[in-house]
Amino acid sequence: MAMHTRRDLLRTSLLLGGALSAPRIWTATTSGYTPDRHVVLVAGGAAFIDSVATVFAPAPAPAPAARAPAVAVAPATAPARTNTPTAINPAVQGPISSAASRLRVANQISFALPCVGVGQPIANWLAGAVNHVPSLQDGSACTLDYNYKLLERYDWTGGSISQVTWPVCDGGSIALAGPVITVLAGTLSVQAYPRSSAGPSPVPPALLTVLSSQKYWRASEFLVTSNANIDLSRISSVSALTLAPAAYAGTVALVNEKTRSLPFYAALRAGGMLIPGQSTNIAIQYGAAPGVSVTLRNCLVASVMPIPIKRGVGEQIERTVATLNYADASLNISAV
Repeated sequence: MAMHTRRDLLRTSLLLGGALSAPRIWTATTSGYTPDRHVVLVAGGAAFIDSVATVFAPAPAPAPAARAPAVAVAPATAPARTNTPTAINPAVQGPISSAASRLRVANQISFALPCVGVGQPIANWLAGAVNHVPSLQDGSACTLDYNYKLLERYDWTGGSISQVTWPVCDGGSIALAGPVITVLAGTLSVQAYPRSSAGPSPVPPALLTVLSSQKYWRASEFLVTSNANIDLSRISSVSALTLAPAAYAGTVALVNEKTRSLPFYAALRAGGMLIPGQSTNIAIQYGAAPGVSVTLRNCLVASVMPIPIKRGVGEQIERTVATLNYADASLNISAV
């Protein structure tokens, strides 16, 4: 007959109690855990996105009713408007006034992209748009549950990137950030599935490992460099940038320490060029690791303005904001 000590009995009771409580712990942990994923699929490439914002074209107004005959009859009932989205091809709808444009919005979808782990087709599509070589692509933006089952799907055809908006870079911020991509599509449709009967995943299995490696960068993870012989390593903030296939020139604001702003003051006095007789390019790398950068070409200093910044009670430092005009911008993005 085997002998059992009190230590054996205590060990057995702990193991048994842990085994019995494990299902309850798992249930409590996962009961509120609904990590829906958003993913965009374009030309065989994929990328995680933060969320989806869409604008459908309004339904057309009903045709005017035919004139009633002379004899008295019951008035005809006008057909009811429907919420079914209709396609508007921006290439053929023609010029419209600014007031009318607010009423006749074309099919549009917007989402934020990460700067790490973007599939090659999406990287090419994005770079082509910023570099003034836009292309039309069909695609989908999907919401998936934690098992990659399909909950919601936006499908578009003939989509062209009309705008890319880069967020503010801030050395003192840990907020997650990413460029917002706006797509103008020929047609746009949506289909939703109940969570209890989610549809099959539209993501090819080979792309699942790619998606798992994607992440957003933080607003503090950036680097500013230039072909001019100036030190831009202490830039604390870069303004937002809005780039578009049809847009070339623009402005950017750099916040720098007061003691490091002498080159900008000198350039302003010399007519704007940081180095006389030399075209100046400024590159902004987004993210901690090399992956995506925007190069602003032929930059000229337009203004330099000192600004006081309060850091605490009775503590104040001074920075300068240098605003530069640039003639064009280009995008360099690496893909997985």
